[in-house]
Amino acid sequence: MVKINTNTIQSAKTTANSIRQRESQYILLKKTEQLPIEELNVDGKVWGYGVYPDSKYFTHVKVGKKNDSKYNREILTFYDKNNNMINRIFVGNNINKQSREYKYSIEYPEDYPTIPVAERKHIKIKEWFNNEGWKPIKEEDQFVYTMDSKSDKKPKKLQINSNVYDYSHDKVRINASMTEYPTTRGVESADAYKHAFVEMEMDNEIPKIKQIFNTTNVNISKDDKFLPYRFLLEEKKQISLAHEALKEEGIDNLGINVKISPSCVPKNSSGFFDSYFGNIWFRKILRKTHPIRLTAHEVDHAKRYAMIGRLGKRRSPFEQKAEEKLGLITDLNEQEKSYEYLIASENYPKLEPDENLRINKDYWDNELEVLARKKEDKKSKEYNIGRSQLLKQFKYIAGENTL
Repeated sequence: MVKINTNTIQSAKTTANSIRQRESQYILLKKTEQLPIEELNVDGKVWGYGVYPDSKYFTHVKVGKKNDSKYNREILTFYDKNNNMINRIFVGNNINKQSREYKYSIEYPEDYPTIPVAERKHIKIKEWFNNEGWKPIKEEDQFVYTMDSKSDKKPKKLQINSNVYDYSHDKVRINASMTEYPTTRGVESADAYKHAFVEMEMDNEIPKIKQIFNTTNVNISKDDKFLPYRFLLEEKKQISLAHEALKEEGIDNLGINVKISPSCVPKNSSGFFDSYFGNIWFRKILRKTHPIRLTAHEVDHAKRYAMIGRLGKRRSPFEQKAEEKLGLITDLNEQEKSYEYLIASENYPKLEPDENLRINKDYWDNELEVLARKKEDKKSKEYNIGRSQLLKQFKYIAGENTL
């Protein structure tokens, strides 16, 4: 005979009643079907957005409360041509505007084809802060695998990498984690659960680990200098790696901005160094690009142009700043190399945004590009040592721009 706990039953009934009561308070004031994006007509100042890229359709939902005429919640959702939800914005009284961005892709883990492909969904949640605009509060990569099975009910494997932002301290903190869940349908026991967590503090866009936690079946190398960057996701990872590289090259005091902006990067490139003002621009979509290779390439350009400036030619604002901050080059060997970079910069070809750069010999063989590609190779070999060690433990993390 099984003894039934009546207190537990009563508690469940109370909870269910409470949920029903809360739901009954709300009124659906407006709900559109999916409409063409051309029909969108809302106040951008209220929503704090521009039309989301790749949007083809939208829906608009408005919710009120029966006993509160001032209560207002509205949801604007954008869809791509395949009807995938790519952005959802929430507004209302007494709340910060919130945006949730979604990206989808099929990724291949390192052990592919032994492991099935991953359905990857990236979710970035941002809130609107007065005088600061949109700021991320949470970001997540979800990797879902449908495992091979004779059963019609296919077991699933889930890997989630997460970043949660904390703005309550003097410096931004990020709680970051990697979590592998046991395969469903009883294929794996609870012991297959893997988890690694770090609390980081951002110092001039460079992450500093405050504490580390991991389950006993995970080994985290504290000697891995790129460890904090491996926990960061997408844009934050790319920008932070660039600032790390600038510091390593000794040019982090030249005021080089590192930004994500598709409009500033030619269509045939993933990144761009503006040698006139001294800024590094990356494309917004970096999922198919190895983060350290792209970073190493653009930072190498910045270093070479800084050396050109230190010859005392004082041409562009960036070169002038390099001379003022770092001084003239006095070493004869470095002077000779810098003059080579100067000649290479003068022979750098004018590029068309749609051309295939690999077949442009003047571009591909220019010394500045040759050196940047060599730096890519060197840094990727260094970076991939720790990356491979983590992938052996979290083998379901897929994608070029991860870890």
